[in-house]
Parts: sequence; structure tokens; C-alpha cells
Amino acid sequence: MLTPAFDLTQDDKFLIISIQVPYAKFSEYEVHFEDDEFMFFCKPYYLKLNLPGKVVYIDQPKCEYDFEKRIFKVYAPKAQRGEVFEGLDLVNILLKPKKCKVVGTPKIEVLESTNDVDENDEEFDWSIEQVPSEDEFGSLNITGQQCGFANNYSFSVFNLKEEAQEIFDVSEPQSKTPKTRSIERIQIENKKFDEEHYLADLYNDEEIQQLILYNPEWVTLYDEIENKPPDDIIKFTSEEKERLRKLPCKEYLLDKNQKKTAYLSLIDILFAYAYNKRTTEGENTVESAWTINKISATLSWLETYSSIQQVAITSIRRSLIYPLYRHFELSVTILEDVRKIMMLGIKYIMKCLLEIHEMFNLSEPRYILNDLFIVDYIVWIQRCPATKLVSLAAALEKVLLTKGDIGLNLVDIETLAKVAWMSRESFLLDSSATKESKTNMEDKQPDHSQTSTDKTLSSQIEKLSLDAHSRASEESNSEYEECSSCTSGSSGTSSSTYETDSSVDSDDDSDSASDESDDDSETSDSDNNSYCRLLRGASIQEWYM
Repeated sequence: MLTPAFDLTQDDKFLIISIQVPYAKFSEYEVHFEDDEFMFFCKPYYLKLNLPGKVVYIDQPKCEYDFEKRIFKVYAPKAQRGEVFEGLDLVNILLKPKKCKVVGTPKIEVLESTNDVDENDEEFDWSIEQVPSEDEFGSLNITGQQCGFANNYSFSVFNLKEEAQEIFDVSEPQSKTPKTRSIERIQIENKKFDEEHYLADLYNDEEIQQLILYNPEWVTLYDEIENKPPDDIIKFTSEEKERLRKLPCKEYLLDKNQKKTAYLSLIDILFAYAYNKRTTEGENTVESAWTINKISATLSWLETYSSIQQVAITSIRRSLIYPLYRHFELSVTILEDVRKIMMLGIKYIMKCLLEIHEMFNLSEPRYILNDLFIVDYIVWIQRCPATKLVSLAAALEKVLLTKGDIGLNLVDIETLAKVAWMSRESFLLDSSATKESKTNMEDKQPDHSQTSTDKTLSSQIEKLSLDAHSRASEESNSEYEECSSCTSGSSGTSSSTYETDSSVDSDDDSDSASDESDDDSETSDSDNNSYCRLLRGASIQEWYM
């Protein structure tokens, strides 16, 4: 818990306790005062004061909050109107915990004791330790540094270490330049990328294809705006209107670079939002807030963008690394979703941001992201020119990305997987054909009623089959030796070697019934050895089997 900066003032009726809380969740706070005690709790802040005079407890105390200054005021009625409280600026005395009172006097006098007891032993204080805040009350500087909406906030949020570790992937951003943070982010993303997960979603994508075909609300609305203006179709609900009324009335004076940063980061946030809505088919889950926080590099890395191409690449990269469904076609579809959302205009973007705001409020400690980003975006976007959003959507439509642009080596990974898969399918097909051929040979046993001519022909075929099998075994062994010395080469070498294996299998089909069991064992071992060499040559992981 953090001890906030505070200030005490008074008039004839009230003792006014002003508390500076820049990152507090005011949907859940507690205030209690009675006699000479005052307690305030609003995560992550805790304040307990020993007042210099007595106040009266009331069920619903008068409280005010100044959003711009981030100051929470509590009006505590004085027990005696007109009384003047002394020492309101003595912070250490106000924070000092009360000593425990000893009730009554001991009735037994201890003359001697064998226990080593410290005569100066004091009773422990079990209350929460409060350290005076280093921030000077009323001089909170939350603007002008490199964090939050349009880089407009300080890094003081990182003093909340436990909360910051859960929200942000970047550590100690105040000591890193934006470029350094970007380089570190890319390095960590490369380490986190899971090839097996990506390939599993690539080749077993029935469920993902259904998500791609799913039509979220904005797809339907986008088709409707061709005939009607967006304002005639998109309406705020009564709940959304009530939440808008609670937001501050602020005016933003941003320079050209800050505006560009704000617009580009908006695309990043909306991409994360669209991913969540499409993959949950419109029904938010307990993981939705985490998903949006994690996919958006703006929210998790305090990323600042310089181009729309950079935003698109970063969004798709993170959607292939962290969430449940990791599929390139799905990510490209979501990028198109963002374009449609922006074409729907300011009101619909506000509705999306209001939904994010609600999710973050219900997900501790992500309500901090509302203070840093979402509230400002909701207020700021209302005054943005609609033409800016249209031009931004048009620019996003021109962004055409390939898998090679993402920087996760997707093309090579998929190529190796295809080689392994084709080799496996060919191997299984040839093995199946060999077994079927041998089964047919077993069914065609010689009949006792054969003529002497048939018996002679059968013996000649058997002899030829044995000779062919002997030659094939020698050729097969020589081929395997050659393959083992060159399996580190290209996939073409593996393919030619495998064709030789197939010819050996066809020759084995003419083996006689008397030698079948031995031949089956030899053929199976040879085929298995050949397939293993193929896999090692292509550097394919065991999972692809």
C-alpha cells in the first residue's frame, strides 16, 4: 500500500482532508472517521490519521474529486462547531500510530524470574506502516513526460511495483528511450514466439475459420452506412450516456507529433479490442481485459509509433505470440476490422473505448490504464475531425503485409513443416501399399490341383522374386549410406532419396510366402531408418510427426 500526499484545512463546520491520488480506482473506496481517527482506503492507497481534534461520524460523508488535479476531498464535521484544530501541518504526528493503552494495573508483583526479559521491551505495533509521501501536495506533475496518452504523463505509476508488473511488460521505462524500449520489445517477442502453437493453429484451423467468417457488429453497421449516415445508425445506450457524463471536461493542446502518436496508438488499441470481440464472438470473458492489455503494445510497452506500417506489423506480431488463436489470416481479417471501425466514425469508436474502460475497471489493476490512456482517448476523440479518421482508415487499407514482413520467420517455418508433412504422407502411403500387396500374396497360395506347368511357372517367379529382393536390398543399403552423408542438404535431396525407397518397396512385393516374415522386418526397419534420416535432414521437430 502507498501513503498518499495529503493536506488538512478547516472552517467553522468541517475539517477538510484533501488526498492526492493520481492512480486510484474510485469505484471502490472506503472513508471512515470518528472522534480523533480518520481512515481512507482506495487501492493502491491507504491513509490513517490521528486528528488533532474530534469529528462526528456520519453515514454518507461529503466527498469531492478533482479529476484534473487528482485530489480527493473529504469533509468531516467537527464535534464542536467553531473549534480550531492545531497542528494540521505536522505530517509525522498525524501519521504516527497510537500507542496501545494498558488497561488496569497489575495485581501481582514478580520478585524474581529465571527468564531473560528485556526491561525496555515494547509492544509491537501491528498496524500498517505509513511512510510520508515524497510528493509535495498540490504540485503533482503528471504532464510533460514520456508515458500515457500522447506521451502526456509521468512515470510515477511505476512506483506501484506490483501493479505495474502485472500490467506492463516493460520495466523501468523511465531509464530507456522509446527506441530502446522498441528493440527490447522485439527481442522478447522473438523469444516468446511458439512455433508449435503457430503450426497447430495453421493446420488445425477449423475453429479459427469459423471465427474468420463470423460477422461482428461493426461489419453489419459498415454495410448499412452505405445508405445512411453513421450518426443515424449508431446510438449511445442510457448506460453509456451515464458513463460519459462522469468523464471530465478537458481540452487537449497537442502538437503535430503528439497528435500523430495518439492516432497511431488508437489503431493499436482498437486492433486488440477487435481481436477480443471476434475471437469471443461478441461475448467478453474474464480474459478479455488481459487480451486487450497484452496484444496492444501501447498498453503493455508504452510503445510510440512513427508510421502506420509499424503499427500494423506490431499488432499482427503480438496477435501471433500471446493470445489463444494465432493465425495470420485471422490477424489480417482483424486489421480490416479496425479499418471498418474507423470508417464508422467518432461515436462508434467512443462506444468501443467505453467498453474497454468498463472491462479495465473490472480487472484489477488494469483500471490504471484507464487513467493513463482510455479516459483521455474517450474525451479527446470527441473533438477530432471526422476527415482525419477517414484518411487514417484509407491509409490502413493500403497496408499490405506478407508473412515475411512480420519478422518471425513464418515462411521458413511453414516450408519445413510442409516438407515434413509431405514426406510423412508419402511414407505412410508407400507403407500401406506394401502391406496391401503382401496381404494379396498371402491370399494367393498355390492350389493342390495346379497342373505341372503352373507349378513350374510358380517356382520360376519365386526364384526371380528372391533375386530381385537381394539386389534391391544391396541398392537400398547403398542409398541409405549416401543419404546419411548428405541429409543436411536441401529438401530436394530428401525427395530423391525417398523415390528410391519407394522402388525398393515395389520390388519387395514379389517376395515368396516362405520368406515373408523376415522380409517384412527388414523392409520395415529400412523404411523407418530412411524416414528418420529424412526428418533429420530437414531439421524438423518431433512434434511434426
